[in-house]
Amino acid sequence: MTTVVDHQCNPRKSDKSEAPRIFKNDANSVSELQRARLQKKLAEDAARLQQEKLDAANQDIKSIRDERDTLRENVKNMEKSFDDKNREFKILSDNISRLDAEKRQKETELATAVSQKESAESFNRQKEAELWAANNEKSNYYQQVSSLTSTVTQQANELQNLRSQITTMENKLPNSRQDNCLPFQYHNATVMIMNLGCQRALDAGKDGGTLVHGIDMDLNNGNQIFILRKMSGRPGVDDYWIIARKDDVSRKLYFDRQETGSELQVGAPPGKQDYWYIGRGSDTRVGSWVFKNAEWGTYIELANGARSNGLRVISYNFSNNLDANWVIVPITFAS
Repeated sequence: MTTVVDHQCNPRKSDKSEAPRIFKNDANSVSELQRARLQKKLAEDAARLQQEKLDAANQDIKSIRDERDTLRENVKNMEKSFDDKNREFKILSDNISRLDAEKRQKETELATAVSQKESAESFNRQKEAELWAANNEKSNYYQQVSSLTSTVTQQANELQNLRSQITTMENKLPNSRQDNCLPFQYHNATVMIMNLGCQRALDAGKDGGTLVHGIDMDLNNGNQIFILRKMSGRPGVDDYWIIARKDDVSRKLYFDRQETGSELQVGAPPGKQDYWYIGRGSDTRVGSWVFKNAEWGTYIELANGARSNGLRVISYNFSNNLDANWVIVPITFAS
């Protein structure tokens, strides 16, 4: 297994002592220095742009979460009210049953009274009055039950609507996953991908264009120019990204196996081998990204070793060191 070690790109002291003679003897040194400064500026601008977009996205997510929490609290209160109404409904139903039983009892007593001759009329009027009062009370209870039934139905509908709103709000948080939060603005963007640790760019020109290695960043090198595409092509959907060559989008970056240490390849593989989650290694890595393979769950990492051109680019388990963090340098965004 590859040992994860942070590396620094500072030149050796001996390199500094030889710098004047190299610049003096190399006619292209001034041009190379200007190009390096341009590349550094592009990387700094890209990091700044990504930070601004992340800050705006985080603010939107906070607002959505606050609104979601408010809706959840409303649902909680509505459910409590719903339970209270159900208890009232049960009490009223029990009262109706009791009144029905009382009515039957009164009717029995009335029938008995009618059969008695002495004071039959007085007794009958008394029982009829009691029956009339009982019927009125029962009618009142029925009206209350009808009103409560309507209220319960209305509140049940409101509760369903609130639950639907919560579902909608939760679906608006596609970037909440730490491992797949690259903004949708990068869909169809033309980019270069530079390692954060030693500023070597992904280059898809190794072994006749079948493998990827780390090479000095060069804007004029087509092997280092890629296009990012989100599978659904729609914002707000938490799905996969593909990383393809700009000059041939059928040739995509992928890992062909789960074992760590496998080299990053270029082609048209089966399944999800060329599908990627693009996210942040941690909150401390603002402006850099990690690439997680959807098929195997391994990450793109620059192999350990001397910081020279041609470094192997391999699969590895999750790591938040510099070798596994990459700066996405946008060249153009889709209009």
